[in-house]
Parts: sequence; structure tokens; C-alpha cells
Amino acid sequence: DQGWVKEQASALSAPKSIPAVSTSASAASAPNAAMWVYETDQLLESASARTELFQFCTARKIVDLFLQAHYESKTKDGPFQIRDAVKMKAFLKEASGKGLRVHALSGDPSHVLSANHEKVLARVDALAAFNKSTSASSRFAGIHFDIEPHAMPEWKTSSDEEKCKLLTQFVEVNAKAVEKLRKLSP
Repeated sequence: DQGWVKEQASALSAPKSIPAVSTSASAASAPNAAMWVYETDQLLESASARTELFQFCTARKIVDLFLQAHYESKTKDGPFQIRDAVKMKAFLKEASGKGLRVHALSGDPSHVLSANHEKVLARVDALAAFNKSTSASSRFAGIHFDIEPHAMPEWKTSSDEEKCKLLTQFVEVNAKAVEKLRKLSP
């Protein structure tokens, strides 16, 4: 068994010249490092995967995790909610006890488009509802949108003007999310 962290690192398929997981002394001495975690289902199910992740973070002074949060709706047009909320709350409480701040990670390149901004804002609402429903130690520390306009299929063939329109929509969706968060904050 390679272990959860090694499996996730090898799944990244990083170029050979750039290690997917650094084990160098400089990584171990980095102050307040962060890590993105995209494969969350196993973490929610496996105590050994969580232990391995927490040990990995401690050894490398990682204090912030950007953890892929999955959203679901119980009905076609219903509001989003965090999937596996009970398991997620337990994970967040355990991570908080280890000194980690966990941020909900979400996003898709298509979320840059104005037509999809409501999907992003629905995730903000879901995160706020999730955090309101639990104790401080079981809350997400924040939200991180991994929306990459350059990953849109049309980006490669777009003119500079079209790319500027996509980037403008990117700025707009982030501004809308910040405005919504401010309105939802106590």
C-alpha cells in the first residue's frame, strides 16, 4: 500500500522535472504552507487516510488545506448543500484539532461565464448554511474558487478581445462572491 498521500501525489501526473510531492528540507522548513486536496471521498471514509494526511501536513508545516467540497441538490432546482455534511463536519473538527484551517475548494472553468455565475453564488450560500449549522471547530475557514479561464476549451482559439471578455467575467464572478459573503457575514 503506497498510502493515501502518495496515491494522490502520483495521481497528479506532474512532469518528471517537478516532483508532485516535495520531501526536501526546504519544504519541511516552509512557514505556513498550504496544500490543495482534490480527492476527498477517501478522507471522509478512512481514518488511516486522514491520519496520513495530518502527519504529512505536520511534517511540512502545512496549515491551510484547500479541500475539494462537493455540492448536491436534493431536487432539480433546489438549493445546493455540502455533500456528506455529517462526515465533512467530523473531518473539519479533526483537522481543526490538528491546527489546520480547511477552506472549501470548488470550481470549474465554465464558472467564469456569466451564465454560470449563479452556480458559484449557490455554492457560497451552501457554504454559509453549512457553517451556520455547526460549531466553530467544524466549519470551513473559507472558500476558494478554482476557476481557471485559461482551461476553457475556447481559450486556445480566442482572440485577445475574447480572452479579455472571459477575464472580465472572471473578475465579475469573484466580485459577486465577495459581495455575497459580505452580506452573509454577521
